Amino acid sequence: MQTLVALSSGVIGSLATLIGNHFYSQWKDRKEKRERIFRTLMSTRGFRAFPAHVEALCGVEVEWTRKDDEKVRSAWKAYNYHLNRQDVPTDINDPANVAWRNELEELFADLIVTIGESIRKPLDKTDVKRGAYGPRAWWEYEQETSLLRKGLLSVIANGKGLAVPVSVQYDQLVQQAVEKAKTAALPSGNK
Repeated sequence: MQTLVALSSGVIGSLATLIGNHFYSQWKDRKEKRERIFRTLMSTRGFRAFPAHVEALCGVEVEWTRKDDEKVRSAWKAYNYHLNRQDVPTDINDPANVAWRNELEELFADLIVTIGESIRKPLDKTDVKRGAYGPRAWWEYEQETSLLRKGLLSVIANGKGLAVPVSVQYDQLVQQAVEKAKTAALPSGNK
């Protein structure tokens, strides 16, 4: 009887440890994924077209799926809906575009603050909106890349290609050699 009790307590203890480790590993993995998404969104908030930022933003929908994550999902949906509106004028000076960008900034700050609260890293909304840093060279690179992309698309859409002026200047000795070669290459009756 004592052997049976000792054996069963050893088995039950081992099972409890295995189950506890499993749930702890799941909790830790979810926590690390959420913190990684949060850090990426924060570190790339000044460059929202960067692939890492977009990937992290898409990760919000995947990682915040539990019942108690409703506040984050709601903030993400509001931001995502606004981000993907089709009726925004392309002219950045248009008042409707300015209003759209201002609202986008507010919704993004709300999303980041909500995510921060959910992972116990509280933030001030002003820090999210004004704390972004990026080297000037990154901004210039983004602008140049955009201009090049638009220029290339314009060339492709027009179907005319690029006009490349070519100017060849020979010095006098080269010109004489070319003339001599032409004359030598012609049949004797055509000279």
